[in-house]
Amino acid sequence: MTWLVRTLCLNVSAEDAEDGAAPEQSQVNIESAGSLSDGQQTANGANAKGKVHAFSPSSISASHADELRLTFPVRDGVVLEPFRLEHNLAVSNHVFHLRPTVHQTLMWRSDLELQFKCYHHEDRQMNTNWPASVQVSVNATPLTIERGDNKTSHKPLHLKHVCQPGRNTIQITVTACCCSHLFVLQLVHRPSVRSVLQGLLKKRLLPAEHCITKIKRNFSSVAATSGNASLNGEDGVEQTAIKVSLKCPITFRRIQLPARGHDCKHVQCFDLESYLQLNCERGTWRCPVCNKTALLEGLEVDQYMWGILNAIQNSEFEEVTIDPTCSWRPVPIKSEIHIKDDPDGMPSKRFKTMSPSQMIMPNQNIKNVRKANQKTCGVTQKKEIWYLTSMYYMNDK
Repeated sequence: MTWLVRTLCLNVSAEDAEDGAAPEQSQVNIESAGSLSDGQQTANGANAKGKVHAFSPSSISASHADELRLTFPVRDGVVLEPFRLEHNLAVSNHVFHLRPTVHQTLMWRSDLELQFKCYHHEDRQMNTNWPASVQVSVNATPLTIERGDNKTSHKPLHLKHVCQPGRNTIQITVTACCCSHLFVLQLVHRPSVRSVLQGLLKKRLLPAEHCITKIKRNFSSVAATSGNASLNGEDGVEQTAIKVSLKCPITFRRIQLPARGHDCKHVQCFDLESYLQLNCERGTWRCPVCNKTALLEGLEVDQYMWGILNAIQNSEFEEVTIDPTCSWRPVPIKSEIHIKDDPDGMPSKRFKTMSPSQMIMPNQNIKNVRKANQKTCGVTQKKEIWYLTSMYYMNDK
């Protein structure tokens, strides 16, 4: 049998932020995974600013452990370099070592994991792909490989729950040749979607004035290419406008936290949480609107569109029109003739055009945002929401 031995020398402070780190730190400033060569020490390079109290692994609740998580490789975090199995070798053992302090840190930190995966040697993206003939056990504990319904739904194995301080053995058993595939063991950072969402809201909230500048630039570029002059309507509002959907192009549900990639030129946003969830398994990180690369560190929360979403709680509206001055008004799903006023809700017969200066811009409190976006208009609408948004609606008197 073939034996591969590697020692993991990891000094991650147990006080480092577990998953409240900002997205930049999610990429992981855990340099503590630095050197993986035998006997070589690594510096404590965990630079996360946030601190949490150390906690016992047994205190991790099932709901906390099962929540959706993103996956990022740790710098110099490869434990077993990519390797092939020897031809026609049915069983092979691959050994690595964990220092007691390293093992303790891995167990304490729910956002750190040892990931073992298999991928085709021609796949530059290293997407997980397990041959049907492969079986894996760690320290004599058989592991279940999730292959899903097709090759794109294969999932890597997470090993820390079966690892122990000191010597650890990965045993790979095959019933057919797998020379076309490579195996790798690496340390990965797995922050929860919730924590990344909070970090992005704190670090990547694009102020409304910057969003407005982007939109006006969008109008300027369109005007330059088309050369069409704009016309004024009966109410004096510029008719040249763009329609923007309030629904996420990923889920087709109402956007809660609007976001775009930094390089995206369009006004249309997607729901940030839905986008993060989409990239949990296979991080393609492409904008669902324009298909441009929209990496985590380049995502921006649009405060202007967020303000519009907060102002329109009425489910009768799924789109808004925005003019070159960045004034906006909602587009009813049905024609206004058929819309009746709800005596207990907001008058929806007419909605006047709203300028940016009249808007109330939301803050960075994600909890308040979710609560507000989950409320609906009409009979069940809360009085405080009615008070907040009624200033935007006008009775047809």
